[in-house]
Amino acid sequence: MINKKVFVFLLSFTLFLFFSSFFSVAQEIPQEIALIEPLNENTFIDCYFTWSISPKDGVKFYGVNLLEKGSVWIELRTTAASCGESLCSFPALDFAAKGAPLNYNTEYEWQIVAYDQGGNTIDSSFTGSFSTVSPEEPPPPPPTGPAHIDNPLNQGSLWEAIDALINFLFVLSLAVAPILLIYAGFILLTKSGDPGATTQAKKIIMWTMIGLSVVLFAKGVPSVVMGVLGR
Repeated sequence: MINKKVFVFLLSFTLFLFFSSFFSVAQEIPQEIALIEPLNENTFIDCYFTWSISPKDGVKFYGVNLLEKGSVWIELRTTAASCGESLCSFPALDFAAKGAPLNYNTEYEWQIVAYDQGGNTIDSSFTGSFSTVSPEEPPPPPPTGPAHIDNPLNQGSLWEAIDALINFLFVLSLAVAPILLIYAGFILLTKSGDPGATTQAKKIIMWTMIGLSVVLFAKGVPSVVMGVLGR
């Protein structure tokens, strides 16, 4: 006769092995359909429903079931042949084509159901959820109308632009003329016995004085013209 303690021990050990093997087998069974995206995230209404699949005999269709919060389930089907070996994707815009478009800033739940040729349920996924968001603001349109070119001289009129140019040349001549005169004087002092160098120095002095005179004359022209015109 088996001792009571031994019997209890054997029974407990047998039950332990049974449940251990049961849970290990259950964990090894792959999930046939698993939702990928959108899942617990914000998305646009033109997203794609994507789920992973394990090829299973007899599956002819996959039903994409969509539930707007506070509404009823809507299902659209896609053939198993249109899916890849491990992934299947379905455009959310197809619901719009069937008169059930996704709305902005709305919570949804969705689920995938596998059917055989006769429309009998073979497998189904867990229920996932997501929320839609408003579309991004489009960039502002380009400006229309006549082309506008900024005035590089930053002057209000033609006379002001001419006066600004003359003032620039006047200042430049006052800076350059002394340098040229000093250079010509240096040539006369160091190469006074060289006729060619002396001629070159005299030409530098002559053209410097001519250029300076032209600038000084131009400096007074706008004032004279504007005075004649009464400006």
